[in-house]
Amino acid sequence: MEDVGSDNVNADRLSSSPSNTSYPNNTKPRSKKHHSVINIIHLRALLWKNFSWMIRNTPMMLCVLVLPVLQGVIFCLSVGHDPINLPIAVVNRETTDAGNCQNNITCDSVHLGCSYLKYLEKRDLILTYYDSEEMARESVLKAETYASVVVKQNYSSALKARLETWTEAEPWDIYFSDIDVFRDVSNKFVAQYLKVTMYNTFKSFVEDYLASCNAESRWVIPPIKWERPVYGTTYPNFTDFVAPGVIVTFTSFLGMGLTGLAMLLERKEGIFERLLITGVNEIEMLISHGLCQFVVMVMQSIGTLVSLFVLFDITNQGSFVLLVSFTLLSGLFGMCLGICISCIFSSEVPALFAALGSFLPMILSCGIIWPVEGMHYLIRSIAFLFPLTQPAECLRSIMQRGWDLSSDTVYLGFIVISVWSVMLLIISIFILKFRKM
Repeated sequence: MEDVGSDNVNADRLSSSPSNTSYPNNTKPRSKKHHSVINIIHLRALLWKNFSWMIRNTPMMLCVLVLPVLQGVIFCLSVGHDPINLPIAVVNRETTDAGNCQNNITCDSVHLGCSYLKYLEKRDLILTYYDSEEMARESVLKAETYASVVVKQNYSSALKARLETWTEAEPWDIYFSDIDVFRDVSNKFVAQYLKVTMYNTFKSFVEDYLASCNAESRWVIPPIKWERPVYGTTYPNFTDFVAPGVIVTFTSFLGMGLTGLAMLLERKEGIFERLLITGVNEIEMLISHGLCQFVVMVMQSIGTLVSLFVLFDITNQGSFVLLVSFTLLSGLFGMCLGICISCIFSSEVPALFAALGSFLPMILSCGIIWPVEGMHYLIRSIAFLFPLTQPAECLRSIMQRGWDLSSDTVYLGFIVISVWSVMLLIISIFILKFRKM
């Protein structure tokens, strides 16, 4: 009897096949084909994993957050300022005693050449006096000084005669009232700065001298009247020009570096393959990395903007909301570029070369450091094909001109950087789909 019962039980179990089993409608298991593209449970777990990785790597995250502030500080302290303490060789044949120079110019001054040299000293130039013109020029040849300034004898009387007679001045008055300058122009910026400084200093010097003689000074000023600038400040500086490009570059490069590094490390350690086996799809992994890195990128952007605008008061004539929005878009573009590079390459070295190869041409040829108008016409014709050329000009128009989205330059900048970001993201998804990590 026991054997018959046992056989009946086994027969009942064998007859209960999955194909014949009936389930209620609400309890029938779903096939994988009916799963949604994004599973919230998967996404929540991936976000927890990524944030946990950031918390465990606290030293690296601190460096990532401090680096934008440090870059902004170094940029503002080193770029765009006028050179100071430039050594200049001086030969004053009008007088050998610099102590005889008068601090205040009067109409009967007899040492006007010395007074002009005093004006130059106020421009943060270090004047070194030499006994002969040959010694002064030798100091320039040896790169000890940037220029030699020679004041001829009888300079004061010749300058007075030249100013009084003007078009009827004698040739010797014109000759002795000239100041000879020999320059080292191997450094274009320093040479141009010295030239402009000496011109502006002489203009102020002559105006003060004519004012002491109760004479009109406008007739010695070039007949060009500089009106109030339409955009920008009266005395522009190179820092304000480069700052928009620096913001775009910093935020893009930092977003690309951290995102690409995080994904490359996971691919190298085989985490992506294990996630795919557990049922996580490629889109979920990209979204989780994007959300985590976006939080870090926001903090990096805040650090960059604080270092530029709060600590160093960089000029901004436009909307701060547009400025912040465009900065975040720049960081988002960098993140998409980092994701794309990490999907193409599986090792850090080729990915690093690809990152440098993509950013160096953009930095050198996109008008970030130097205006596009000063480039070769071939480079200029293709410069706007780079993803950061129009965005840099867009941010410059916001900060320097105060333009908003009603301007073609501004909204085109938003469109260009958004389109590039979407394109890179789509390329990354296709690479992951077909390559299967």
